Amino acid sequence: MTMQEAAVSAMYVEKAESDRRAASFIVSGLPTYNSSTDRERVTQLLESELGVHPVITYTKRLGRSSSTKIQPLLVYLRDTSQAQYIVSLARRLRQSNDPFVKNTIYIA
Repeated sequence: MTMQEAAVSAMYVEKAESDRRAASFIVSGLPTYNSSTDRERVTQLLESELGVHPVITYTKRLGRSSSTKIQPLLVYLRDTSQAQYIVSLARRLRQSNDPFVKNTIYIA
């Protein structure tokens, strides 16, 4: 592989990583439940609080599991613009009728 090919390859890898990150956001304060998956809980939260129907690719809890702290949830969407839109609407959670959502859940 030539130096030029290596540079082009590295650019494509960097672009793919950047796109993947742009299509994600973090939900803090959302507890886990045995009765539903994280994907279901995030979908329900976004639909009920923000009126958004996301296409979630996958979710992942960050950090170590602890009985005293709720792990942040990393959410990946198929569409970058939808992720940006959800993050832009995140302030609406502070006006929620649900006191738990209003005081505990944050999206960044």
